[in-house]
Order: sequence, then structure tokens, then C-alpha cells
Amino acid sequence: MIDVHCLSRPEQGLYALCIRGHACYAPYGADIVCAAVSTLGYTFAAALQRLYSEGALSAPPQIREREGFLCALGRADPAHNAVLAQTYETVMTGLMLLAESYPEHIRLR
Repeated sequence: MIDVHCLSRPEQGLYALCIRGHACYAPYGADIVCAAVSTLGYTFAAALQRLYSEGALSAPPQIREREGFLCALGRADPAHNAVLAQTYETVMTGLMLLAESYPEHIRLR
């Protein structure tokens, strides 16, 4: 089971996503559910890094990763909160669709 912990505090410009575990939908290396969740998680992490390089974040993003784990957190500069909020909501939409399609493999919190 993949556990996805989501945090958004728009009033503070704070957005975070932590992904832990494996879907166990298919054998390692062929698991489309793990691949889809990983792609969305790494997309969010890469977007945070890009936004920071463009000056849209108030501090460097915090990104931690290891086998079966990814956590990415960013805080938007007040003038750029809408951009980070839109990025976060797009990634969350994808994760919600996956969780609805594979409820026995993904849990959103």
C-alpha cells in the first residue's frame, strides 16, 4: 500500500507531499501504480526546485527521498502563492484519480 500524506496551508503558502510504501499491484519494475504515483511525486519535487530557481519560493524546497519514500515541501513567496497552489492542486488531482481507481493500493491522507 502506498500512503500519501498531503498538506496545504494556502494562507501560509505552504504545500507538502509525502509518499511512502509500494503499491504491490504488480512485480517490482512492472508496477504501473507505483510508477504513476512516483511520477506525480517527482513532478511536484521538480516543480518546487524550478519555482525556487525562479524566485517564487521564500526558501529552498525541502526534498527527501530514499527507496519507497519521497517527501517534498515548499513555501511560496506571497506574490507567487497562486502558482504553487495550482501546481499542488494539479498533482493532487492526479493522485486522487489514482486513489479512486486503485483504492486497495493507494491511501490519501
